[in-house]
Amino acid sequence: MDSLFFWISKLAWLFIAPDNLLLMVLIAGVAALWLDKMQLSKWLLSGVAAVMLFIALLPVGEWLLYPLESQYPQKPQLPQQIDGIIVLSGAEKTKISKSWGSVELNGAAERDTTFIELARKYPLAKLVFTGGTSSLVNHDMKGADIAKAFFAQQGLDIGRITF
Repeated sequence: MDSLFFWISKLAWLFIAPDNLLLMVLIAGVAALWLDKMQLSKWLLSGVAAVMLFIALLPVGEWLLYPLESQYPQKPQLPQQIDGIIVLSGAEKTKISKSWGSVELNGAAERDTTFIELARKYPLAKLVFTGGTSSLVNHDMKGADIAKAFFAQQGLDIGRITF
């Protein structure tokens, strides 16, 4: 986690994430209002309001995800033998799991449950869980730690998995 790329990517995303961009434009609009730049303030605040209304009323997220999701079949026909299974982290709620001392998963839990299903279906396959932490400062709890506990709770032999 100490790589320069990791730090640059996290800091860059802070400024280019769509929700953060909206917040920055909102702050700029309020600042323009306080600085008596009424025309600029009207444009900025109206633009933010219009974008937020558009996002709130229309299924923009679904429209953006549909081309990617429809590109791959939901339940593809799998071969008799699979050499390896890789699952990406992202289903684990690390902060809440650490606070409560229990495994907590989010809306992407099917990643981990499907991994368990496939691991049982293909007992000879090599198993890999990828993921670390997305936090710049808190590195003591990683998605892999939560996933390891979850897989163990579900009866999966975690000795088979490379974390």
